[in-house]
Amino acid sequence: SEDNVTVINNNEIIAKVMTQTSRQTGLPIVYDELLSFAGCEIYLNEYKKVTGKRFNEIYNKFPGGYPIGIEYKNGTVRINPPQDIIINEGDKLIVVAEDDDTCNYSEKFVTSFNILDGVPSPLTDESVKEKVLILGHNEKLKNFVTEFEDYTTSGSEMTIVFDFSDDVLEQLKSELSELTKLKIDYIKRDYTDRKTLFDLNPFSYDIIIILSRDMQISTMEKSDADTIFTLLVLREIQRKTDPDTKTKIVSEILDIKNKELIETASVNDFIISFKLISMILAQVSEQKDMRKVYEELFREEGSEIYLKPATKYFDNLPLKLNYYQIMDRVYQRDEIAFGYKLHKYENDKSKNYGVKLNPDKDKVINLTKEDMIVVIAEDER
Repeated sequence: SEDNVTVINNNEIIAKVMTQTSRQTGLPIVYDELLSFAGCEIYLNEYKKVTGKRFNEIYNKFPGGYPIGIEYKNGTVRINPPQDIIINEGDKLIVVAEDDDTCNYSEKFVTSFNILDGVPSPLTDESVKEKVLILGHNEKLKNFVTEFEDYTTSGSEMTIVFDFSDDVLEQLKSELSELTKLKIDYIKRDYTDRKTLFDLNPFSYDIIIILSRDMQISTMEKSDADTIFTLLVLREIQRKTDPDTKTKIVSEILDIKNKELIETASVNDFIISFKLISMILAQVSEQKDMRKVYEELFREEGSEIYLKPATKYFDNLPLKLNYYQIMDRVYQRDEIAFGYKLHKYENDKSKNYGVKLNPDKDKVINLTKEDMIVVIAEDER
């Protein structure tokens, strides 16, 4: 097709997004805003005024946006580039902004702000063994497990529960036989059965993933009904056995019309598969090279989007800060800040569950120990 056709692998993308989502609360809300045409988006633009400058000279001098990477003239993409990289003629900046028409570079933009005393916490190896429970099976399962192995550490455990046929189970075992970090157990039971869910002791796991049913053997309505029912039973189990659990639940639903229903189960982290792919296709149709940006953001290598505790950057919280001060502290870790998540609003739909992207840089934020900073970073550390 001489590069005239852009191919999107939907199973792979959804598996990657679910893997990242399973590891950090609030990420689906970030992706939903960035990929939709409401609120902030990611843009690719060439800015003549930054040619010849280092990235660390320009990253905080955009009144209406946040540069997070570079598309080089040769077409390669780098998210969170080295601080001293020179931006050459023909390079494009990857910018998070509400509107690319009003997002421009301004040499004199940065207002004076007090650089705070102190330094962020050092990058340390925080790898811990994880226990993961997967409820359900579809064609994305292999991709998800493979992606999860890249993120987790050796000795982690995964339990997959589904009423497999013998042929499907043997094929899955064969496909996942070469994994080295994960020990996988398979349980042949109906995961929507209340007794099964109670017997699994689900909140002894760190992460619970609920996959939609395969459309070859089910319908969209049946699949989402099973997912929502399972979520409600899990919430019942939580109330009865472990109300203060730290277990993270991520679910996949298919029909956007069920968004409000799933929110009644007090779950903010869910992926609407068809909507996610539709939004990516729409973005790529507007800017073809966005496919490379998404591929870079969704893969384990390189830098991705994280919501990291504010305590990684500030040790004397609560503090009243503007976003210049937050950006400055985060950049000391070779990370780029472009948003935040306030804990006090995490159940408030009208406040976007506390998530704010592309904030005004000079607006004062009351940052507490429970809050998160939305950053571009190499890993979770």
